[in-house]
Amino acid sequence: MKTPQAHNFSRSPVEEVYGSCTTSSGRKSAITVLAPYPGWSTIRNDLSSMIKKISDPVVTSCTLRYTDRFHPFSLDDVSGPLFLGSMSCGKIHSRIEKRTEDLFLMKTNIPDSTASVRFITGGSIGQGSTLIFTISSTKKRLVNDKILTWFDAAHDDIHDLFDICVPEELISTLK
Repeated sequence: MKTPQAHNFSRSPVEEVYGSCTTSSGRKSAITVLAPYPGWSTIRNDLSSMIKKISDPVVTSCTLRYTDRFHPFSLDDVSGPLFLGSMSCGKIHSRIEKRTEDLFLMKTNIPDSTASVRFITGGSIGQGSTLIFTISSTKKRLVNDKILTWFDAAHDDIHDLFDICVPEELISTLK
């Protein structure tokens, strides 16, 4: 899989990045990185340090989650549909008028992993919207046995999902 080019937004929508591993003994190791977004290389280094500290020999699951917050915007400025995976979800304003939260489960390019995107609005127009991208593994892995590689692949898939889900009109406000 080819690593996508960084967005390099001047105003990153990333509010939080969360990464975790759970071991066969039920112990969880996790990192949380809050805004401002420091870039993937910094987060990757934090994940690498976390993985090195895991003492249990078997990791049963890993999760990477990005929470992106989009501040209030004019719905009239968003003409394109919001696409989630291969499913067209209609125009953003039709989703906001009908619901305040939607969850979409999707295939991921990573074997034995699942992806989801949660779309949450502030409940009323003008409060902004949040997209939460989550990828979780379901396969047991040995500690340090390609766990960091899994996080790299999860990051790349989340990047691709962002590009699919977020209309160009919103992306242009972040540049």
